[in-house]
Amino acid sequence: MDNPSHSGPPPAFVQWCEEVQLPKLAKDAHYQRQFQDRISELNLKLANLEKDIAGGRLDLEPAAGQVRRELCWLESLVEVPHG
Repeated sequence: MDNPSHSGPPPAFVQWCEEVQLPKLAKDAHYQRQFQDRISELNLKLANLEKDIAGGRLDLEPAAGQVRRELCWLESLVEVPHG
């Protein structure tokens, strides 16, 4: 990419990580703990967001949706049942 104001990894690299590298790492026993820790972290974050939303903070629903999507994706990578 020739955009001097661009920062971070190129979009193609991010896509490769999401589609190829992370699914492979999720099956590797060496990384299982890290995936499980992230899933636990997201479950806690989602519970807190849902509590705030139930308390009237409807503006937090988009953030909760993002957490739900990441959680679902990670659970599918490590084959954790939803619940």
